[in-house]
Amino acid sequence: MIRMPTALMACAVALGVMLPSRATSGDSLRQPRHRTSPPAGMPALAGSRDSVSVLMFASFDVARVRLSTECTWLVNGVEARERVLTIAATPDGLTVNGRHVAVCEARPAASRIIRISGADREKSIRGRVTITEERGRLKLIGHMAERDYLAATLTSEAMPSDPMEYLTALSVLQRNYLRFHRPRHLPDAEMCDNTHCQLVNLKEGWERVYIAVDRAARLDLTAAGGLPCYYSVACGGSTLTPAQIWNRSEAGYSNVACTYCRRCSRYRWTRSFKATREINAILRAAPAAPCVDDDLRINLGRAAGFNNVLSNTFERIERHGTMYVIAGRGFGHRIGLCQEGARELARHGWNAQRILAYYFPAAQLRFNGRATARASRDSR
Repeated sequence: MIRMPTALMACAVALGVMLPSRATSGDSLRQPRHRTSPPAGMPALAGSRDSVSVLMFASFDVARVRLSTECTWLVNGVEARERVLTIAATPDGLTVNGRHVAVCEARPAASRIIRISGADREKSIRGRVTITEERGRLKLIGHMAERDYLAATLTSEAMPSDPMEYLTALSVLQRNYLRFHRPRHLPDAEMCDNTHCQLVNLKEGWERVYIAVDRAARLDLTAAGGLPCYYSVACGGSTLTPAQIWNRSEAGYSNVACTYCRRCSRYRWTRSFKATREINAILRAAPAAPCVDDDLRINLGRAAGFNNVLSNTFERIERHGTMYVIAGRGFGHRIGLCQEGARELARHGWNAQRILAYYFPAAQLRFNGRATARASRDSR
């Protein structure tokens, strides 16, 4: 926490807050059907060595946000009467509900979800938020326990109906990703909340997601001292490796045949979009299809929209008058675990260990500290 005694007193006066004279539980506002409540034993929030800092709204310039929760707030360490906080960057600095403060550090007075609305989007986390103003924009840093971070990443990538074994396998990889890439956004934060790192949005009503995170904590996936961690929506028939896509060798990855995602709409795909000067220049410099090219995916996606460029694998690129038609396979970078395939395997009774062993046959998998039996790559 940033300690600024003068700023804290100014904030208390400006917001009309009162020093807490008793604990505020917010129990009278509890709504069990719409609350994500972790099971007993939830670790301490930010401040412990297991806390994670996340740059929120990392892809957007945000000048105004709205914070809401189900109980009262602690704003810069003192209890605020307001249940909703409107925070804005102004020419004169940071304001909270129209009053100027130097820094805003807000957390619910009880363990409740924080809803953050800004840039026409809403994010939810459990923890606390630190907000500062820089050059007319807000910088929001979410601080949460690692367990809460993993729950937020899991609900961002999964569906309520997903099998528990799939959720568990995915959570193992998300924990590995956090620990392998953790200092990506220092000095501001360790991670960001979009696909540059991992999506972070804790959806409500997902009590079972904490069960999956806790089950995943008993599994370790390693390879020659590394941490295999990549996953994408659909591999389109076979997975790729970091060496093939990013020219970067990482231990634990293999080319794995996978037909379990074939029912997915992104297994094979075709898109069309209007030709522009920018797109013409990108495609003139691109290799001829069929090809696998992640730079082409990124450059063409920025120009034509990533909803039109689903993966790095192009089977056909054609010009028809003023339109381009492209066809490809898979969704995402196709490295590591195929999410659609893993989901289908879990529906057919595969457990998390077997799913991970299938997609990472070169890695070592341990359960409660003991090596597990490997699944054959062509076992069913």
